[in-house]
Amino acid sequence: MAGRSPFATLPRRRSPAARAARARERALRPSTSERLHDWREARTVNRELLRARREAFLATLFPWPVPIGLAIVLLCVGVPLTAELYAVPLALSFVLTTLQVVAIPLAVRRPTLAVVLVLSTSVLLPVVSQPGEWPWPWSVTSLLASCAVIAVLGLRGFGRLGLFTWWSSILLSIGVAEFMSPVVGSSGAASHGADLVVYSSNSALVLVLSVAVGARITTRMQLAQYRRASELEASRRVVVEERNRIARELHDVVAHSMSVVQVQATTATYRIPGLDATVRAEFDDIAAQARTALQEMRTLLGVLREEAGAVDLAPQPGLEGVEELASGARRAGCVVDVGVDEALRRSSVPSSVGLVVHRIVQEALANVVRHAPGAHVDVRLVLTGDEPDDQRVGVSVRNGAPPGPVGDTVGRLDGGGHGLVGMRERAVLLGGSVTSGPTDDGGFSVQAEVPLQPHERGVGQ
Repeated sequence: MAGRSPFATLPRRRSPAARAARARERALRPSTSERLHDWREARTVNRELLRARREAFLATLFPWPVPIGLAIVLLCVGVPLTAELYAVPLALSFVLTTLQVVAIPLAVRRPTLAVVLVLSTSVLLPVVSQPGEWPWPWSVTSLLASCAVIAVLGLRGFGRLGLFTWWSSILLSIGVAEFMSPVVGSSGAASHGADLVVYSSNSALVLVLSVAVGARITTRMQLAQYRRASELEASRRVVVEERNRIARELHDVVAHSMSVVQVQATTATYRIPGLDATVRAEFDDIAAQARTALQEMRTLLGVLREEAGAVDLAPQPGLEGVEELASGARRAGCVVDVGVDEALRRSSVPSSVGLVVHRIVQEALANVVRHAPGAHVDVRLVLTGDEPDDQRVGVSVRNGAPPGPVGDTVGRLDGGGHGLVGMRERAVLLGGSVTSGPTDDGGFSVQAEVPLQPHERGVGQ
């Protein structure tokens, strides 16, 4: 060993084992086409997320913040400008300018009233003002306010109303100029012509752009709705296919096995001679339990396949079936005592509550039969609470230790371990609770509480 390298025992890099390991590693790596496909999908998803964020940001700005902010700015600028340049009294200037700029945010929800306000103020302001070297009859603030109202109408999908507003404002400005022509003179008429050209061209451009953008927004919203509807339909289709797959598996595997058990238990008394009465009763009980399980399986298959005609319309089991469950456990060798509170017997128990209580007792007794055969079981159903809204159905299933040792076969019968989980899920759906655990005497206890009126308490719907 002297002088030997410590790495001499390591396998060579080109050994068959190393080559096989590298080949397996290369096989597990995604191919170039797969990586390219994943990259394209990620890029598409990122684009959709960015587009959704951008649309959400624009939705927060429009329709309220931008029109209200623009109205406040025009109000602050328009009142002193109208009072100073056009010699309008300050109070009247404040009132008319306020009515004019209020039409901008008002066009979001009350477009007709907004149009009335902007057209009225476009007539009143030139009449009460004194023309001079400044733009008339459309001042800068009046032009901006009218264009803003037209833009909001176009973006909100009121293109025809926006066109009516644009055309009516031009006609009204021409009428005001003709009415005020003796006062303004030739210079005012020339100023009016230039101002009208500026207003009509700018407002027409705003109208066309707003209608185009509004149509694009409407189209995108409709496409988004169709996309969401198609995605929802696809998800529903996936759920239906999965339910049908589960139904097929239940029908092909579980239902077939239960049918074999039922047939064998029914014909055992004829195929095996010399059976005593106890064994015959045991086989009859197994056949009856198998038939009940098959009926419930058919109901479940009908629900999974959403076939209304296949659903069993028989009433669901409730509190009245607890004694029958106890009889089945007694035939299996257990000693079962059942006690139902008299107040609970007189109460009107909803079918959903009765079904949950029945299933809890059924699962608890089944666990006793599987894990503690021959044990003494005490089943108690009580009604607690004085107020109707606080009344609850209490369920107690407590068993003692089995009289003899339990073999491994019994322990393997319940390998799934889903019984207690199913109890809790059923109780929680109605706003109740289930607690379970071993007792000091070597037995097991299941305690449950279910509201008597779950629908009135807002649960279980």
